[in-house]
Amino acid sequence: MFWTRVLGCLLIMAITVAESANDEGKQMHTQMLYFVGGVLVLILFCCLVGSVVSGVIYRKKQLEEMRLQADYEAHKTEIRKVIKPKDFFDVPAQKPPSNEMFSEK
Repeated sequence: MFWTRVLGCLLIMAITVAESANDEGKQMHTQMLYFVGGVLVLILFCCLVGSVVSGVIYRKKQLEEMRLQADYEAHKTEIRKVIKPKDFFDVPAQKPPSNEMFSEK
């Protein structure tokens, strides 16, 4: 926003000089300064619109990231509900297969 302030100051200076030149009767000089002032107003307007648009885009991206993070957390919670760590350790013990062929009687 520094450049917006600089352009605003230049605009004020151009209008002030144009008004003082108008009092002295320098028509061509006054028209040129009004043209420069108009260009500065156009640049300031473009800066303002660009700032608003970039702010809206940034906020939209931020909201999208927050939504994705919330979806991720909800999905992670769902997985934890479906697969509980204790399910892996509650498998009943099985007997080893009997090797009757190799056992000595």
